Amino acid sequence: MPGCVLRAASTDFKVDDFLSTSTFHPCNVYRRGELKGQTDKTRDETGMTLIVSEADGNELGKQVQDAIKFLEHNKDEIRRLQIYLGGQEMVLDFGIWSKEVFGQYSYFPARLLWLAGELGVGIELSVYHCDEEWVPQPENV
Repeated sequence: MPGCVLRAASTDFKVDDFLSTSTFHPCNVYRRGELKGQTDKTRDETGMTLIVSEADGNELGKQVQDAIKFLEHNKDEIRRLQIYLGGQEMVLDFGIWSKEVFGQYSYFPARLLWLAGELGVGIELSVYHCDEEWVPQPENV
C-alpha cells in the first residue's frame, strides 16, 4: 500500500537473532515455511518489513525525503542487517496511487540512489489503482 517500506529477506535470515539486538521495529515478520496470507502457498524466505515513510501515495517527494533520512540515520544497522541476510539485496518499496493521466512520471534523486546502492538496497515503485473519489488528496498541491 502507499507509503515506503524496507523489505529484507533471505532463505537463511535468522530474523529473531537480528531483532534481539536491533534498534529496528518491523511492522511485519515472516518465516520460511509459513503460509503466504490466505493461500496454500508457503514462503520461500524469512524476512521482515520496516515502515520508512507513512506519507500518502500522492506524496512521493515526502516518501523520498523520509527514505533518505532513514538510510542516512541507519547506515550501521542496515549494514549489520546485510550481514544477517548473507548479502541478499534489500528493497525500498515506494507505494503511490495511479493517476488517470497519459503518462505518470516518478523521480528519484541521486542522493537516494547513491545511498541505496552503497547499502545494497534496491528501489521498487508500486503503483496502486483505486477510484479517484477514494484517493486522499494532499492539502497543499
